[in-house]
Amino acid sequence: MPETGLGGGTKLAGNTKTLRQFFSYLYLSTIAIVWDI
Repeated sequence: MPETGLGGGTKLAGNTKTLRQFFSYLYLSTIAIVWDI
């Protein structure tokens, strides 16, 4: 499978972007909860 390297790299970049969005959402949610209290 010669495309494993490229595919893995693309997948890794995609996961990193998703994680970044997830943590950003989690961060904003936490602020919203604290603000409500």
